[in-house]
Amino acid sequence: MSSAADALSVSNGARLTLSFDKPPAAKDQNYWGFRWAGEHVDRLSELCASNAIVCVTDALPSQLAAQVGVWYEPRQSYTFIGLRAIPPGTLLLVR
Repeated sequence: MSSAADALSVSNGARLTLSFDKPPAAKDQNYWGFRWAGEHVDRLSELCASNAIVCVTDALPSQLAAQVGVWYEPRQSYTFIGLRAIPPGTLLLVR
């Protein structure tokens, strides 16, 4: 079964450019340039690999730029292109 919500086409030489202009302000939240309801990791990865979707990360620190990718967020059921949230750290006190 397919619906318009399940279809994405970038065709006829078109290209979608996602520009990440600055590091995320809230590192505990996903930072996305593109978000799509449902699980679409394979389709978005395919579009990125074929350069139909291009991520410009020049404004990000190199360690963050290297982490931009296609991710699925199962708790809210969406796929996104961007940076995953950084979970809060754990404090361990040893006496």
